[in-house]
Amino acid sequence: MSADSTLKSKGHTKVQWALTFLSNLPNLTYGLQCGWMSPVTKLLQSEQSPAGRPLSDSEISWIASAPSLAGMVGVLFFVPLVERYGRKPGILIMLALQVLTWVFKIFPSSMTCLIIGRVACGMAGGGCFHVVPMYIKEFAQDSIRGTLLSIFVIAQSMGILIIYALGGYLDYYTVLWVVIGIPILGFGLFLKAPESPAHLVKVGKIEEAASTLSFLRGIEVEDKEIQNEVNAIKKDDDYFKSIPDVSLITIFTTKAWRKAFVIMILIILAGATSGGFTILNYAATILSTSGVGLSPELQSLSIPIFMTIGSLFTFATVDKLGRKPILLMAYLASALAFACLATTGLLKCTD
Repeated sequence: MSADSTLKSKGHTKVQWALTFLSNLPNLTYGLQCGWMSPVTKLLQSEQSPAGRPLSDSEISWIASAPSLAGMVGVLFFVPLVERYGRKPGILIMLALQVLTWVFKIFPSSMTCLIIGRVACGMAGGGCFHVVPMYIKEFAQDSIRGTLLSIFVIAQSMGILIIYALGGYLDYYTVLWVVIGIPILGFGLFLKAPESPAHLVKVGKIEEAASTLSFLRGIEVEDKEIQNEVNAIKKDDDYFKSIPDVSLITIFTTKAWRKAFVIMILIILAGATSGGFTILNYAATILSTSGVGLSPELQSLSIPIFMTIGSLFTFATVDKLGRKPILLMAYLASALAFACLATTGLLKCTD
């Protein structure tokens, strides 16, 4: 019997599941903030604009793109922060930034405040994609790690779905007052969350790491499996500390690292340049030209619904099918969808 099977038969995983849902509240909120532009663009460009005047297309584009630009700064801020101070402080700062995002959209809703709010959104978003998966990976046991990490994508999809549904049918300020409660609640609850065992071992808090693992796994701290897991974390930490500092020169001169680096860049670029973020921001505007009798707000709900279905499919199959086949299927489906969208747009332009 494997160590992970023994651990599973002795303890439980309910704390790990609960902590996964809690640590994904920043990503749920980021999903809300990613989808926020679509239902409010029409209002922001109307005479009843909360900004006090109708916003131009140029101003709307700056509001929509601000999170992406700020996200680059967010990554540079959070990477050294969580390495030095821990994953928990990083997630708390993300939640605080997300509270500020909604606050700046409420008091008052001027162009300047909207931009500042979106910058805070991007800063937190840059941290989300680095810190949350790292935190979950470091506390989850092997048998459910892939499944728990899949919730990261589901949380963002659910956030987009919720904001599309709320934004299309509720008042501008009502939506903001509803969604601001999520990061506030998350911040309060996460104050009680444990630091990741890997970081505790890294900073020499071995006993606290063992206690945290005992709490997460639902077995006694003196149990042999807890001690084995602590020793495994220490071994990994010692190994990474023994590796020489990695530079770009080292990466490109080492065949294995060079190959891994190229694969990583290609995967990141495929997602970043797919146009998906643009579609999310302008879904209602794009669909308003479709000629379908349904309202653009109702049509746009189909996007996060299918995103959520795709996320749930990944959640259910990632540990069985593996990461690579699912990634290839996602790329093919995305290529087909964008080809259809582009063809439709070209045909309309030639009418």
